[in-house]
Amino acid sequence: MLMREAKKVYEQMDNKCFYFPEKGVEILSSKEAYKKYGFLKKFLPSEPKEGYFIYVKESLDKTLATCILLLSPFRKQNLSNFFVIGKGIKAKAIGTCLAKKEAKESEHKARGIIWIREGASLDYTHFHSWNYQNLISTDYLFILERGASLKYHYKVMRTGKRMKIKNVFILKANAEAEIKLAGNSAQNSKIKVEDASFLKGKNSNVMVGIKFVATDTSSITANSKIVAYAKAKGHLNCEGILLGKGKLDFIPEIICKSKDAELTHEAAIGRIAGEKIEYLRTRGLTEEEAVKLIIKGFLEG
Repeated sequence: MLMREAKKVYEQMDNKCFYFPEKGVEILSSKEAYKKYGFLKKFLPSEPKEGYFIYVKESLDKTLATCILLLSPFRKQNLSNFFVIGKGIKAKAIGTCLAKKEAKESEHKARGIIWIREGASLDYTHFHSWNYQNLISTDYLFILERGASLKYHYKVMRTGKRMKIKNVFILKANAEAEIKLAGNSAQNSKIKVEDASFLKGKNSNVMVGIKFVATDTSSITANSKIVAYAKAKGHLNCEGILLGKGKLDFIPEIICKSKDAELTHEAAIGRIAGEKIEYLRTRGLTEEEAVKLIIKGFLEG
């Protein structure tokens, strides 16, 4: 889903925030929401500095879009974002976070809650694209109530100098989630990924797929975990490609705290096979073009 096909409800340029009303959706600054909704104080010890609060109260045909931009050098963003999907509501969203080439030495820090209430569903695609000199830190908690469902695709188009990505998913009874995390590192980037899924309720189900490409001199560590506390199912798949002297560490964990849980995982790290490159070169591509095409297919597959 492209941004032009979606309805923009929030935009931030450096530290200037803009809100766009939409029928069936409550849109506030996180500061306003913090004062209005007492439950937010359970997650934040103090009033947030910037960010959005989006509460979807009616099912919508359109996709909601948020766009956060770093435009200037030496800026610091510190966002607290909240996304609530009401009971039984179906919603789609797309989020874009990116930096212009002029945004040197700028920082993006975001934390937030995505709360999918009973019987609701959310299809959420999140894109990140940064300058090499940017410092990035994200920390999100996803709460899926009874019977809720989530499709979450997080894709890093370009990484910053340092990136720390943390996601926690809590699934209650009959909740289900499909989670995909993918990224292609920039040269010299240092990336740390932490994601954990907690199957709290009976018959909850999670599928987690992680795909990363570590390019020359970059370093990626991905620690992914599924913990089952009840009769539940979970599968974790980690795949990686190494280019040059890149470093890629996958640390998968599956933890059963119930004898009725079914958890599985698989992991694979490798290099691009030479015959694949040679085949594409016979089709008229340069070696660089062939590698880019293979990586694109790997990350989107």
